Amino acid sequence: MVITAVMSIVFLGKKQYCHHWTSLVTIVSGVAIVGLVGIYATKDESADSSQTPTTVLGIVLLLIAQCFTGGQFVTEEKILSGYYLDPLLVVGLEGFWGCCYYAILLPIFQHIKCDNALCHNGQLENTVTAFQQFGEHPVLIAQSIGIIISIACFNATGVAITKYASAAQRSTVDTCRTFLIWLISMIIGWEVFHALELVGFFMLVFGTIIYNEIYVLPIPLFS
Repeated sequence: MVITAVMSIVFLGKKQYCHHWTSLVTIVSGVAIVGLVGIYATKDESADSSQTPTTVLGIVLLLIAQCFTGGQFVTEEKILSGYYLDPLLVVGLEGFWGCCYYAILLPIFQHIKCDNALCHNGQLENTVTAFQQFGEHPVLIAQSIGIIISIACFNATGVAITKYASAAQRSTVDTCRTFLIWLISMIIGWEVFHALELVGFFMLVFGTIIYNEIYVLPIPLFS
């Protein structure tokens, strides 16, 4: 969210007003609370300090990925604002080029050997094993189809929000996925309820509502 908002200012000339920055701080604080509760709830007292390099690498890769995601959102807003493009067409073209890239990269990944946490059974990618697992566990096929449909709907909705609203607004709505995942996990029993998480998710949803001006706080500074 923060990266997308900053990129919108730098590359699109967008203005972020006081209620926008206040909302971003509220959302980030809410996400931080939820994350900290999750960390302390699952903390292993006997954790090996040798895992620290892997953790640092994961954080670095995550930050790089967020920069690419923010760049994608801003680029989509720039293109959609300058041309008449249907959101479904944009999603379809992105998917097409993604398939082209992976058609080239996937065979290469099969031959990359590694022995760290990023790899499975010593390989960066093993498509043969993946299809074997599909055959051994057919439920994976149904789950994969469900994921494909879910991501397709999510991307189409996201591009539509970018077209008719903004990239920054899309990023705030995107973050609310965390709340839905937590809620569904609670319903099916995958999560244990922690009151402090509820506070964090309330801040997340409240910040999103304020940022998108669904509700305008009666404060002169925010008007």
